[in-house]
Amino acid sequence: MNNTFFKAESCWRTYIAATVFALPAVASWLLLKIFILPKLHKIWLNIEPATIELSHTANFLFSNIMTPLFVLAIAIVILEWAGVQWWSRYRNHAVGVIVWLFNFAVIIEMLSVIIILGMFVSK
Repeated sequence: MNNTFFKAESCWRTYIAATVFALPAVASWLLLKIFILPKLHKIWLNIEPATIELSHTANFLFSNIMTPLFVLAIAIVILEWAGVQWWSRYRNHAVGVIVWLFNFAVIIEMLSVIIILGMFVSK
């Protein structure tokens, strides 16, 4: 029998740290979504009709990031509310991985918009 003692980090500390690490990604994602992407959409429409598909691809990426995040948030709320025993042990790692994946997804989306824009500026 394993008698090692594991002290789980409190839930409020985990969620505050996750919020602090996710805020820059959320701010840059909103900035890109609200200000930059509509202007790029106008540029893409003025360059060529073939770029409409690429602008729809960028809009698809931005609009579909919220559904998995919403499902993950509901799952975390259910795990906290139900008081699942193993969740307190793995909460910190699970929330950290979720925040890391969100930051990574925002960086990939920003890079894809920059690459698509660079393809048409160079023409």
